Amino acid sequence: MEEQQSPEQQRRRLTAAEVRKKYGTTALLLLAWEIWCIRDGWFHSDPHYEYIGFSRFMAYVSFPMLLFCVVMTASAIRAIQRARQPGERP
Repeated sequence: MEEQQSPEQQRRRLTAAEVRKKYGTTALLLLAWEIWCIRDGWFHSDPHYEYIGFSRFMAYVSFPMLLFCVVMTASAIRAIQRARQPGERP
């Protein structure tokens, strides 16, 4: 059973700009990491490189996190755009 928390104990909701900044930065860092893992795992010049398996595994593991951050960033950007243009819907 979930108990209701008092207002002092509840965390405040992040604004769309804060979400965009948080997940946008994380998405860029994860994208750089993903590119490094793919390059290191599939396109390494030495076929006997000892970290190929690890790099491929990390590429598979970090891809869903990258997708989540991209979706959160896109959602925050759409929310910001909707807030700027409230009366333009037909």
